[in-house]
Amino acid sequence: MPAPDWWPQVTTTVHQMRWFSGVLLALATPGWDDGTLTLAFPGESAAVWRDSCSSRILTAALRHHGIHVAVNVTTAG
Repeated sequence: MPAPDWWPQVTTTVHQMRWFSGVLLALATPGWDDGTLTLAFPGESAAVWRDSCSSRILTAALRHHGIHVAVNVTTAG
């Protein structure tokens, strides 16, 4: 059974989302306090981070490196 016609679009979007998560993460200023990683995003970037589900990708990357910490997302300034 062949893949559906829309499958290439979905796989492209998944790859773009990972790239997009990296771009968003580069905007954050990280901080470390008492076992919690805080990511301070400028302007509307914190809301975009939350809406994009990029936190799941960050959590997976942290776990890949054996790091299990709480992550707090805030708006800078």
